[in-house]
Amino acid sequence: WLIRAAPAHHLRLQSGRYDAPDRQFHSIAESWESALTNSADVKELTPEFFTFPPDFLVNVRDLPLGSRTRDGAELGDVILPTWANDSP
Repeated sequence: WLIRAAPAHHLRLQSGRYDAPDRQFHSIAESWESALTNSADVKELTPEFFTFPPDFLVNVRDLPLGSRTRDGAELGDVILPTWANDSP
């Protein structure tokens, strides 16, 4: 969830590589749906969800996070739900 905010920590955990794009946090709506419908998908909100500014949702460093294989979506900023009005 925090790759955009602290990429150096993530790279240390993944042997110097970013995780597979299909497993990275891409959309709040997709994560919500997956947690509701898949009992093996367990998530917990990090404190960053409750603080301001929500910069952990934005790829301000232009990290090369890759493209998902299932739909070809290029990873960058986290996609927010429509009610968020493109907030961060």
